[in-house]
Amino acid sequence: MTYEIGMEMMEDFVYYLQATAKLMSTTVAGHLCHIKTLLKMASYSGYDIDYTYSDVNVKMDEHDVVTLDRDEITRIYVYSNLTKSEIVVRDLFVIACQTALRYSDFSRLTEDNFIDNVIQIKTQKTGTLVIIPQSKYVREILRKYNYQLPKCPCIQYFNKVIKSVCRKVGITQSVPYERTIGLERVSLMVEKWKRIGSHSGRRSAATNMFLAGIPALRIMKITGHKTEEAFMRYIGLSKEENAAVLAGNMFFH
Repeated sequence: MTYEIGMEMMEDFVYYLQATAKLMSTTVAGHLCHIKTLLKMASYSGYDIDYTYSDVNVKMDEHDVVTLDRDEITRIYVYSNLTKSEIVVRDLFVIACQTALRYSDFSRLTEDNFIDNVIQIKTQKTGTLVIIPQSKYVREILRKYNYQLPKCPCIQYFNKVIKSVCRKVGITQSVPYERTIGLERVSLMVEKWKRIGSHSGRRSAATNMFLAGIPALRIMKITGHKTEEAFMRYIGLSKEENAAVLAGNMFFH
């Protein structure tokens, strides 16, 4: 039976999930990944496997880049009508917006990471040491908590609360939201606060650093991107913002 799960059967399964079940591409890819893992484990156990299954893949949606500009981050930072738990999440989010750290990294910062007005931390995902200057906002937040940042229960809680904070602040303008559901590409307009999560801080930081004139290669020392092409796909740079950056180049003077 295991041998029968080859390319043809896997393609039929993917088509069923897309055309009949009408699942999002990320969900289909997740199911496919689980089956491939099981088949790989079966091969290790000596079962006869049709390895053509490994050639079946699902094209993933490119994540829509939702970032906050510097004015929006300031509005979030100075907003006062928040609960104690919202203030904690807000402060951690602002740190993410100033450092480009992932949740897995900014959520475990301790006093030992704050050295001579920089943040030094070995990132959990890549194991790479990054050194990031402390911005004004970051220094104020660290002093506020006496360099002992509060902890957040989990990323799911963090994402729920930061959405509520952004809605309160008024980050409610409509932004595009595109996803592949089944075999169709669906385009919607949703209020921006609904699209904000922990990773928005990291992307906002990278984007705003670039717009401030910091060379991409220097920002990549923080974000960990291996190529400039991958970095440019990652940041949320509109065509208008790109034109503004180009206008500041000596070539156009």
